[in-house]
Amino acid sequence: MVDVLKNSKRRRARHCQWYIAARYNNAHTNEVIAVFLAGKTDIAEEGVRCADGIPRNLWLCTFGDVQAFLHSRGHAQIQFEILRKCDGERYPRLAPKFLTHNKKVARRASERLQRPKGAQSATAP
Repeated sequence: MVDVLKNSKRRRARHCQWYIAARYNNAHTNEVIAVFLAGKTDIAEEGVRCADGIPRNLWLCTFGDVQAFLHSRGHAQIQFEILRKCDGERYPRLAPKFLTHNKKVARRASERLQRPKGAQSATAP
């Protein structure tokens, strides 16, 4: 039997810390984040310098919390940014779009905008 993993490069798993920051220091968003993370974490860091040089007020959270915020983004009317700091990095940086952008939701939204007002979607019963 041939060892398939012999020639492949194995990457070491990276440990990342995830942060949520209210965009534009929005008071409503800060309240929503504080209520959601109450009991889970009380770690709020103020004025943390990020990789892009902008100081932000950050809330430490898990990736599961990040996903919950991303799913509720449209319903709660909140404006936030997702940041992460992985092993060896000195400053938190904005998370890449592929981690925080739901392609299916974006595609459906663009289809809705292009569709005439009276037309129904193909997926509707």
